[in-house]
Order: sequence, then C-alpha cells, then structure tokens
Amino acid sequence: MKKLRLAIIILVGIFTTSSVVAIFLVSYNALTKESISLFGEYQLALTQEAGKRFADWTEKLYGEVYWLSRFLSDTSEDAWLPLMQDTWERISSGNKRTVREIWVLDKDGTGKLVLPIEAEHFFIGRNLAYRTYFKKAKETLQPELTLPFLGEDGRYRIALVVPFKKEGKFNGIIGLSLSPETLYRDQFHFLRLGQGSQMALADKEGNVLLSPMYIGEKMFLLKEKEKLYPLNARVIRGKVLFGTRSVSPHSIISYVPLHILGTSYNLIAFTPQQEALLFPMNVLRLPLIFTFVAIGFIILGFYSFWERMKMSDKLYKLSVTDGLTKLRNHHNFYTILPQEIRRAERYNRPLTLIMSDVDGFKKYNDTYGHLEGDKVLEKIGKILQQSLRKGIDSAFRYGGDEFAILLPETSIEEARTIADRIQENFADEGLSLSMGVVEWEKGWDEKTFVREADRALYKVKKAK
Repeated sequence: MKKLRLAIIILVGIFTTSSVVAIFLVSYNALTKESISLFGEYQLALTQEAGKRFADWTEKLYGEVYWLSRFLSDTSEDAWLPLMQDTWERISSGNKRTVREIWVLDKDGTGKLVLPIEAEHFFIGRNLAYRTYFKKAKETLQPELTLPFLGEDGRYRIALVVPFKKEGKFNGIIGLSLSPETLYRDQFHFLRLGQGSQMALADKEGNVLLSPMYIGEKMFLLKEKEKLYPLNARVIRGKVLFGTRSVSPHSIISYVPLHILGTSYNLIAFTPQQEALLFPMNVLRLPLIFTFVAIGFIILGFYSFWERMKMSDKLYKLSVTDGLTKLRNHHNFYTILPQEIRRAERYNRPLTLIMSDVDGFKKYNDTYGHLEGDKVLEKIGKILQQSLRKGIDSAFRYGGDEFAILLPETSIEEARTIADRIQENFADEGLSLSMGVVEWEKGWDEKTFVREADRALYKVKKAK
C-alpha cells in the first residue's frame, strides 16, 4: 500500500510538474509574441513622429534657401553677399552645430561665395562641377538632400542644394553644408527605443544619409516576418546588413517612408529582439527544477500579460492621437477613411469630408512664436471636439495647421452648416479658418476624395 501511495504521489508529482511546465512554456511563448508585437508598434509610433519632425525641419530650412534663391535670381552678383549674410544669420542662429556653411556655385560650378568666411580658402574659385549633386541640379532644376561626401576637414557632410535661374536659364546653385553627426543627434537622439537600438535615414537604394555609425554605407533588410500599416509603414522581424556585416542578428525593425523635397527616403529604426522579450531565456530553466517557482512565474506571466494588454491600449491611443490637439492623427485618418467610404458605398448613404487650415498661420507663428501657435492649434482641437457628434464624426490633425473632419450620414449642405459653426467659434482668436467641403461620390477612392477636398480648400483660400 505504501508503495502504491508513493507511486501515486510520484505520478501526480510528475503530471503536475509536466503540466505546469507545459502551461508555462505556452504562456511564455504567447507573452513573447505579444510583447514583441507591442514593442514593434510602440517603436513604429516613435519612428513616425521622428520622421515627421525631420521632414518639417528640412522643409523649413529649404524655405529659407528657396527665398534666397529667388532674390539671387533677380539681383546682380554684387548684391548677393548681403542677402546671403541675412539668410545665414537666420539659419545659423537656431542650427549652430548642424549647419556648417552656406555657399553659391555659379552656372559653371565655380565657388563664388561662402559663409562663414573662414571657409573661403578652400572654396572660392574652386570648380565643383564634377560633383554629382551639381550635375543633377543643373539637369533637373530640383532641390535635393545629397548623399554624404567628405569635406575638407575629412568629416562627412550632406548638403541641401537649391538651384536658381536667371532669365529662365540655370544660373547656379545655393547649398547648405550639414554635419550628419550633429543632425542625427538633434533630430533622433531623443528617442528611447531600447538598449542597442539605432536609427538610419536612407534613400530608396539603401544609401545611408544619417546614422550614428554607418554614414555613407549601404544597408539591406532581410525580412523574416512583416506587418504592414497604412502609408506603407511597417514593422519587420529580421536582420539589418551593412555590406556583409550583420547588426543585431535578429531585430525588430520599424520602417517609415518619407517624402522630402520630392524625393523618397526611408527612416528605419532597429532594436535587438531580446529588448522586447518579456523574460530572459534562463527563466525557462527554473520550472524544470522547482514546481512552485514555475507556478509563481505562471501567475506573474498572466499578470504581466494583463498589464501588457493595458499597455497595448495606451500605446494604440498614443499611436493614433496627436499629442498637441488631442485629435486623431494623420496615420489614423487613412485607417478610418477607407472604412467610412466602404460603409457609405454599401448602404448608399452620404459621407462628407472637410479639409481646413488656419489662414496666415505661418505669419502668426513668426510674429508671436511657436508656443502661441501651439495654443491656437490646441484651441482648434477643443472647438472641433465640441462641434462634432461623439461616436459618429471624426476630427483629425492632418499635419501642421491642417485639419480633416469626416462626417458620416451628412450631406454637403449640413456639412457647410457645421463648417460655418466651427468658423464662428474660432473667430475670437483673431485668426480665421478656411474650409473646403466635399461630399463623396460613388466610384471615388480615398485619394480622389482627399484630392477633391484639397481643391475645394484651395478655391476657398484663393477667393479670400
């Protein structure tokens, strides 16, 4: 009898231990997949925000150089220097470490002017027509953010080049020499993606423009698993190669396309997969030795799973919400818009889109500063939330001072009434809103719908 009891206890113990270990391994596997998925989405949200910030910075810098190019086209060379000095003071005051020089090449590629003046000894009179960016600018007459090249000090530079014309013909280019190292630190170093994480900006061929370690090299992605998001953003589990070297053999990679100055780039962040794991691998050995430790980890695992689910909700809200206005963001707009179009088409119901922006917002920012401009955008967010039907209508911050309002079950006449009410509520800011209103027509896809709303907005602004 004692032997039978002992055998039963041993069998029960073996069965219990095996069951606990099996349940734990299954739970661990599920939690690992969930944690990697959540981390990937969190990383993607940060990468999208960083990409928008960099694109905005580049466009603002281009705006300064573009206006200088317009002035140089309309003046003689004798008047170029004071115009350049004025532009240089504005640009360098906020980008002292990043922007190293501003320079002009004439139509033959010869260096004419450069600031600061310390750079004159290696630039003035030097012919740089052999540079790839000069040839490309002369041929296309389009601005460009160049690939890295070695400067006179032996350090890498990238350049923002803008061609200018005189009497309709190519007359030279204006360039800003930028330091990739400091530009990377200013734009991307604030991100906290995990230990061992890196970020790289590359063109569509994989040539790296910005990176903490791989400037001027070529990168490749070896994809193992991939999940697509709107606007071609994606999260990938795989490998990153620079030449033949592998970085973080198994990484979680967020991949965000950017369009800057008419050129396509990719902003890629990659983090070792181990950073996203819920537990270190050696935890698996403990249940095989002590059953009660395994049970404790199962409880901890399910508790962590619950916490991860709550974190998932928070991260989802973070990924679809604009932090300043508390409205839905650009990414979420292109998630909801196709769904509403399909619903309107299926039930043959009206659907209206309002595209809006703030008249004179750039001048307001330049006059009162960006903090005051942010207050205006916050006020617009509150007005839109108060003016729309909860659970039915949706308001989005489309980008900058542009907003989109999606109104299901609403005709164009009703939408114009709503637009008028929003404009009246905003009147006390001393600014005004322009609103383009379009009702969806059968056969339109989301791109056509948005394009028609943009045209309506343009007509309204043109009429003011």
